[in-house]
Amino acid sequence: MRAVAIVPAAGRGVRMGSMGPKVLMPLLGRPLLGWTLRPILESGCFSEVAVACSPDHRNLISRFLSEEAGTGTPVRVIIGGQTRQDSVANCLREISSGCDLVAVHDGARPLVTAGLITTVVKRAEEGGAAIAAVPCKDTVKLSTQGGIVSETLDRSRIWLVQTPQCFRFDLLVSAYEAARRKEYVATDDSSLVEHMGAPVHIVMGSYENIKVTTPEDLLICEEILKRRVR
Repeated sequence: MRAVAIVPAAGRGVRMGSMGPKVLMPLLGRPLLGWTLRPILESGCFSEVAVACSPDHRNLISRFLSEEAGTGTPVRVIIGGQTRQDSVANCLREISSGCDLVAVHDGARPLVTAGLITTVVKRAEEGGAAIAAVPCKDTVKLSTQGGIVSETLDRSRIWLVQTPQCFRFDLLVSAYEAARRKEYVATDDSSLVEHMGAPVHIVMGSYENIKVTTPEDLLICEEILKRRVR
């Protein structure tokens, strides 16, 4: 099975207070994207990696990737779109033929492990679609528009979804085409596949596999990485 990884990395880091690409913010002296790509490449699952970035940051990202070269796995830059969904769609159109599986992992999730990536890819190979997720620890409530609790959900059935998410290539392409026709927008790739009625299998993720969104998240990542290095 030939697999390709897509890394959406077009975020501008507004909530981080960054003037440049969020994925190039320093994390223990190294750009965040470098930490994200390392386990993807070390997993040995992929014949190619596509990094989606904004047009404004293409030269910066390309320069960084050229400095990180040397793994033997081609890493290419593809111009993303206005939304994450647009960015992944652009990458799907650019991926070379002969791909069986495609995994999507957020560029701003630098604490993923090669082991988790491999497990998700293998589950997708078996079942067609798989995602990393962790059980919800907190009580979750729905509210009205006015902020009044309307329902308390059964947290034993609630999972907090992460990436990587991996799918049969033809399945994900079909899901994106259907979403485009129906003008359906989702916050992750799994939602598009679910919208088609296809089953998506859950793989136990890690509570450390956080997405860097605010400055506090960087501090958490630093502490976890320091612990891993020791």
